[in-house]
Amino acid sequence: MQFRIFFVASAFLISALAASAVAGTCDTPNPNFELAKPSASVDPSVAAFAGKWLGSWRINTPRQVLILCTRLYVNVVDSSNAKVAYCRGTLTEVGRQPSCSLSDVKIAGGVLTIRAQTFKVAGPNTLSAQGEAQGTRNPIYAEFHREQ
Repeated sequence: MQFRIFFVASAFLISALAASAVAGTCDTPNPNFELAKPSASVDPSVAAFAGKWLGSWRINTPRQVLILCTRLYVNVVDSSNAKVAYCRGTLTEVGRQPSCSLSDVKIAGGVLTIRAQTFKVAGPNTLSAQGEAQGTRNPIYAEFHREQ
């Protein structure tokens, strides 16, 4: 029992330190994007996507694991649509420079979809995400946390 408590506490600490390190080293550009609160008529489960989110994609390649810092800026327009600024940091291993792209996206069945990536609310300040790395069929995973 003591080992289980130690293991859970250690996992929580490592996760918190990793999130803190990402926030300190994330070089995503700031988009020209103004965040707005969803209207009161928007379903609360959809409104939960609104805001600024920080996370890191874990990209497994045959040679190495790559970590890509990403920020999402989400404006929920109505109960099925959102506008998103998707900003990526540097990924020196493949020569990718920081960039942002703007997209109109759908939210359906509790899932926000951007290209080949899906995001689900996993808690009041957490999104879980999965998808495929751009240009590959390599699965990628991330957890995003709300930024203030």
